[in-house]
Amino acid sequence: MSDISNRPVGAQRHFDRQELLNRIDHDEELLAQILQSFVAGMPGMLIGLQECLHEGSYDEAKKEAHKIKGTCLNVTADAMAELAGLVECELKAGKYAAASNTGTSLRNEFAHVMTIIGDCSAAFGKEGARS
Repeated sequence: MSDISNRPVGAQRHFDRQELLNRIDHDEELLAQILQSFVAGMPGMLIGLQECLHEGSYDEAKKEAHKIKGTCLNVTADAMAELAGLVECELKAGKYAAASNTGTSLRNEFAHVMTIIGDCSAAFGKEGARS
């Protein structure tokens, strides 16, 4: 897992738009596509994780948590990535109830990230209107 502990605290910890833009050479169109894919795909991934945990399919749940962690790291949703990594570790340790609780925190964090992404999109739309 990459070291995300040195990232800034605050909104950037949840979603760092500027860092993501830096990674993609400030391509706003690509940013929109990446975020659209994240927003469209993550709910299904979170549901898949929840279902695996509920059904006791812990090996599959570990795989889902790992995919979620990677996806979140790719879009700079560091707090989500950290929670997904924790779910993965808890499952490896056989701490299934803890993993389920952390999964709930992960879904709550996604809701928070969605708010931040929405705020960023609204601000970008206003900036674009002024240009």
